[in-house]
Amino acid sequence: MQSFQLGDGQSLTLMGEIAPLWNFQGTADNIVYTSAGLVYQADPWTAILSGTSRWRELATGGTFNDYAVQTSVEYDFGRGTSIALAHEFTQDQNLDNQRIGFRFSQVLGLD
Repeated sequence: MQSFQLGDGQSLTLMGEIAPLWNFQGTADNIVYTSAGLVYQADPWTAILSGTSRWRELATGGTFNDYAVQTSVEYDFGRGTSIALAHEFTQDQNLDNQRIGFRFSQVLGLD
């Protein structure tokens, strides 16, 4: 992960990860997960773009690739209140799916 301060309340954060899993869950399958993300903040807005890929080599022969791409935009009203809108596209074992989500958050103080 690497963050950059861009000035005027703006920042950019880059993230990435690779996770190879050999003999996954006690099988002879091998899986390699890769993830990358980009977070841009310009107060009070936050925009996120991220993706994950899963390459799987099957013990029975053959391979397949799955992936997911997510985007979201959030607005922070301050005082613990925010709203966000997100979209996700996935391909899991050759099945395409899309989701759209909305979130309203309010932090409650229990003083």
